[in-house]
Amino acid sequence: GMLREKMDKGRMRMDMTLFQGFYDRHLEDWWKVWPREQTLVIAYDTLMKNTSDTMRRVAAFIGVDPGPWLTAELPHTNERPYANKVSLRDVDPDICRRLQEVYQPHNLRLYDLLDNT
Repeated sequence: GMLREKMDKGRMRMDMTLFQGFYDRHLEDWWKVWPREQTLVIAYDTLMKNTSDTMRRVAAFIGVDPGPWLTAELPHTNERPYANKVSLRDVDPDICRRLQEVYQPHNLRLYDLLDNT
């Protein structure tokens, strides 16, 4: 499939594509410029499950009245058209396993970073 082609096209392309999902590294880079206290990280699942509470938290963090945000309807999927978008159902199970192996240490590090903020 398309993801396999992307992974097979060359190491540099693969590294850059995979790097986009290394949120631990992105946060560490941000925290070199801005204090941790000036960043708020919210899990997508938390936002979707507890939208009103999460929006209150965001409003408090940036110092505004949550007002209309509390009733906002948020899309539950990325509805933007994207030429290279693939469905997880279409991804080879071996590729999924390999991606899990690549991302697992970064995700664990991310959870550790967020627990210590």
